[in-house]
Amino acid sequence: MSKISMLGGICLMLSVTSCASIVEGSSQEVMVNSAPSGAHCDVYRLGVAIAEISKTPGSATIKKRNKPIAISCSKPGYETTTAVAKSDLAAWNLGNIVIGGLIGFTIDWIDGAWNKYDSPVTVALPASAPGTPPNQDAPNAS
Repeated sequence: MSKISMLGGICLMLSVTSCASIVEGSSQEVMVNSAPSGAHCDVYRLGVAIAEISKTPGSATIKKRNKPIAISCSKPGYETTTAVAKSDLAAWNLGNIVIGGLIGFTIDWIDGAWNKYDSPVTVALPASAPGTPPNQDAPNAS
């Protein structure tokens, strides 16, 4: 095998080693619905706010990590409710087994691309009990 052919093969292999990074990227749009619609939602990871959805249905672009995200939604007249979106392995990691091996797994693990969040997420907000003061944390309905 000539040196040029070998070099070309190595370059090709390195260019496709991190399948999830190439195909899906290290961020993901997470769609959030609520029942009823029109809720304001904040997205948290490890207790730190990472995104906001001003009105459902809506979405937020989230950096992928191997930790779940909590989506807390509120609306006047309804109880604030939190749903959790798990972080699972993205299907494109199978490409790393076939093509990329350890290099592909490492790249996808470092940039978060090997993870994928549940989406869409639906948050059901129960109506506040009669006589319960309105949710003070909820933004004004517009």
